[in-house]
Amino acid sequence: MDLSVIVVNYNTKELTKKCLDSIFGNTKGVHFEVIVVDNNSEDGSAQMLQKYPEKIKLIKNTQNLGFAKANNQGIKIAKGDYIVLLNPDTELLPRSLETMVEFFQKHPDCGAAG
Repeated sequence: MDLSVIVVNYNTKELTKKCLDSIFGNTKGVHFEVIVVDNNSEDGSAQMLQKYPEKIKLIKNTQNLGFAKANNQGIKIAKGDYIVLLNPDTELLPRSLETMVEFFQKHPDCGAAG
């Protein structure tokens, strides 16, 4: 697998939906997985995330563990050669993840990008 995309959600249902839709709508040329870590949202996020059962791996926390700890949970189960941490208010442009993977493949000495 080329890429693992991790999104941490905490009461950002609509933003997370737009983020996920942009990932699935604009990423075509790489083999990827999406991991969503929900920090015990109370805004209907759980119901919204059920619309993506085949497309995402969902970690449902019973409390808000914070951004860093939630990302670490996602990283622990990630299977991709590369990991992308996306905030839920991110909307991807076409080929943005493909471009990133291509960059890392051409520059194996590079360890991170922003």
